[in-house]
Amino acid sequence: MKIESLINILSEEFSGFEGLIAVLRDKRDAIEKSDVQRLRKLLEKEKENLNYLDELEKKRIDVVESVSKSLSIKPTIFDIINAIDEPYRHDLAMVVAKLTNLVNEVSLVNLGIQRMIIYRLEEFDFIMDIFKGQDKTYDQTGHVPDGIIFNGRA
Repeated sequence: MKIESLINILSEEFSGFEGLIAVLRDKRDAIEKSDVQRLRKLLEKEKENLNYLDELEKKRIDVVESVSKSLSIKPTIFDIINAIDEPYRHDLAMVVAKLTNLVNEVSLVNLGIQRMIIYRLEEFDFIMDIFKGQDKTYDQTGHVPDGIIFNGRA
């Protein structure tokens, strides 16, 4: 039945989001530790997870449209839940609730990563402003001696 297929797809999405959250947490740790090599690998894993989730989303949309046509309702999960009978109603509602919580967790982890990156950029800007504000010692020719930061030879 199409409802079973929808429940299975949503369950697969749930597993996919669990994998994505694990990658995002590792990504956050790699950013904290400034581990660029690890971050590159994690970005590739994140891309793979997102591609997999995109494929599942396309399948879910097709199934939702098919189910909604057969039930003559709007193509939304909420309307499908309200239109079907038990035990599918309960099973579908449960997987949707779990998936919704997990998607919210992904959003929170992403927000934390975004704020961490903004903080790192602000920290970098602050350090650069300190370097720019330092007095420079010039030699007799009016040039900054070798070895001084921002001497134009870097």
